[in-house]
Amino acid sequence: MATKTIREPAREVPVMAEADVLVVGGGTAGLPAAVAAARAGADVLLVERYGYVGGASSGGLVITLPEDRQGAYTRELEERLVACGGGRRMPEHRDWLVWCPEMLKWMGLRMLEEAGVRMLFHAMAVGAVVEDGAVQGIVVEGKGGRGAVLGKVVVDCTGDADIAALAGARFAKGDGDGRMLDVTMMFLMLGVDEARYLSEKPKTDLPRRMGGVFTRLRPGELNVWGGAMPGIDGTDPWDLTRCENELRKQVVEWVEWARASRPGCESAHLALTSPQLGVRETRRIVGDHVMTKEEWKAGVEFPDHIGYAYEGKSVPYRSLIPQGVENLLVAGRCISTDHETQGPMRIIPPCMVTGHAAGEAAAQAVNDGATPRGLDVGRLQARLRGLGVPFPHSMEEVQR
Repeated sequence: MATKTIREPAREVPVMAEADVLVVGGGTAGLPAAVAAARAGADVLLVERYGYVGGASSGGLVITLPEDRQGAYTRELEERLVACGGGRRMPEHRDWLVWCPEMLKWMGLRMLEEAGVRMLFHAMAVGAVVEDGAVQGIVVEGKGGRGAVLGKVVVDCTGDADIAALAGARFAKGDGDGRMLDVTMMFLMLGVDEARYLSEKPKTDLPRRMGGVFTRLRPGELNVWGGAMPGIDGTDPWDLTRCENELRKQVVEWVEWARASRPGCESAHLALTSPQLGVRETRRIVGDHVMTKEEWKAGVEFPDHIGYAYEGKSVPYRSLIPQGVENLLVAGRCISTDHETQGPMRIIPPCMVTGHAAGEAAAQAVNDGATPRGLDVGRLQARLRGLGVPFPHSMEEVQR
């Protein structure tokens, strides 16, 4: 049976703003991309669908980082959060970093304002402006209707490669059968007695496995990795609706179990569930280079290295450039990898690394009058190295 359709009338769409560099998505990749491009001298506009920045690291309540924290931007954010009391290093947990999600939103906003980034929040990207195969901007939708936002270079930090897909770039999705990683919901509990929680065994078995870590930012605050749901397509609103409703039920079920059966939780309460679901995987662009599990295992150091991901793995600039379109960079969990490599590349530090590099590259492309595909990668690497991004000891030893 054919899908029922309607016809939208043709109309003129007003241009709301123009910029040198247009960054779409203000999450873990978009925030460093916008800051980096502006610090490099570009006029930058950041478009974000929510009313805050940080993505998974704020609205997703993924508020911890492992001890392997690579990247100049990651280190700067860490230092600033710790200095203002919005984060702390965790010697009791392998020197992980934990932060208050509200303070991360504030610190991200502060860094954007300091760099001179213009911001447009509460705007959802719903279309790509493409001329002669080159992305010229996006179409956004808000409460006031539709508008176009144009940029000399566009950086897709949507997490789902939305702009790349809308522009007609090649992409892959999931494993060979289309299966994607489970979707989760994080939450915070307050009033937990940490000593008893850690030392005494539960009275009954858990209804489902959920791990957590004590933040020690507030007394008795427990950050819990909530329930997980397989078989969800994070680009399908019907799937997301079903998933959000189910996971919210799972969270409350676990909290009720904890209050009844977990020592130290008798007086605890549910403080917050994440406003954003933990979508781990959807689209991945097919870029000028596809990072593979074989390269990851071998520890290949790429000649167009732009930073190290988790476990000290090299990331190539070519994986940020989608095939099929020009004038577009992609950063975050949707860069060009195979399904297996996307797993370690999707976490926060690698997303920050690729976002930082994409922002620097976008600004350089504008300044040089080049496309992202045609820019001088050696100059980009020199810039990143000068900013403290780790590089191989000798780039002459790098092999493809």
